[in-house]
Amino acid sequence: MPAGINNSGIFIAVSFIIFSEKYVSKKNYPAQINGISDAGDCNSLCILGPFQFIISLTGNGICPYIVPGESEYSLQCVPGDRRMKNSTEKLIQLVNIEDPDCVLKEVKFILLSMNSDFSTKNIENVFQDIIMLFQGKYQGYQACNTEYHDLRHTLEVFLATSRLIHGALIDGRLISEKMINIGIISALMHDTGYSQTLDDVNGTGAKYTVSHILRSIEFCTKYFAGSPSYGGDLNSFRDILLCTGFTDRIEGIKFSSPEVETVGKILGAADLLGQMADRLYLEKLLYLYHEFKDAGIAGFENEYDLLKKTVTFYGQSLNRMEKDLSGVHKHMKSHFRVRWGLDRNLYIDSIENNIDYLKYIIQQDDYMSFLKRGGIVQKLKKSRLEAL
Repeated sequence: MPAGINNSGIFIAVSFIIFSEKYVSKKNYPAQINGISDAGDCNSLCILGPFQFIISLTGNGICPYIVPGESEYSLQCVPGDRRMKNSTEKLIQLVNIEDPDCVLKEVKFILLSMNSDFSTKNIENVFQDIIMLFQGKYQGYQACNTEYHDLRHTLEVFLATSRLIHGALIDGRLISEKMINIGIISALMHDTGYSQTLDDVNGTGAKYTVSHILRSIEFCTKYFAGSPSYGGDLNSFRDILLCTGFTDRIEGIKFSSPEVETVGKILGAADLLGQMADRLYLEKLLYLYHEFKDAGIAGFENEYDLLKKTVTFYGQSLNRMEKDLSGVHKHMKSHFRVRWGLDRNLYIDSIENNIDYLKYIIQQDDYMSFLKRGGIVQKLKKSRLEAL
């Protein structure tokens, strides 16, 4: 049970399903299905549906989804009101991104809500292999040593991609079950290019920053070579993965179908949304500076310079999502409305909170003292002392 919730607390999520004509008329993709899910902290039992509010029988008003060890971030419930305060914490309180099992359970729940007969077997198999890859347990590969492009980031993109696909279907886009599988698996594969083989002993995976997308495509191609399920879809995987290149021109990709293009753009948007909405985003930018430094990428004098230029990057990211990626990020709002009863894009809310805070701290003399999450600043300071 998470910190901040006493043992006598019983929380019931009461769901009301309202089927609109739009949902029930969509073949193979019915409205949100009632079910039991332990998304969140993986211990709290909730009955989930599209429109829900939280009732605390203890009367203390604290919701069950809180950051372990950080009770000051607890969401406060307003009786009869589905809204939650402190939106910067909302995403991790809905699903604990730090627990791979929780993330997988939520993705499966989303997929089954789109189609109760959806087979998640292939996604689950790839998911387990990717976890092993990052942990150094996948044959022939070292553990991940890039601290910005880490397992957490891949889980964020995996979840964000699933949510966007869900929202896209709600909004009337047509995506087959096969292509949904390919898109979500591509999310799991999208940063495998940072991984180093056992005999690659020089430097870190960050040295592959420039080439990591092509390396991810290569990993994916080898992984599915001869596969009866996806051996014939390697071009689709390639084109979808190419959409994660921030400076790559989407119009230069010759997509095999509009469906592949849609899913590729969804992954491209999910990659941006997932990382920038992370509650550790600002702290992890310090890691990103060192990854760029290891890769020999110029343009940033120091950690502070990268933080300062991230404000501009945010504007560029919005422009890319609106234009190059055809605004598919807007489908996220429909997902949260149907899944959680929140008629907002929580990713954009969280990103704006991050950027607003960033604008504040870069004006401060001791900007590092404002980056308190995840113990990242302390870890970097310790590494510097050890290097002396």
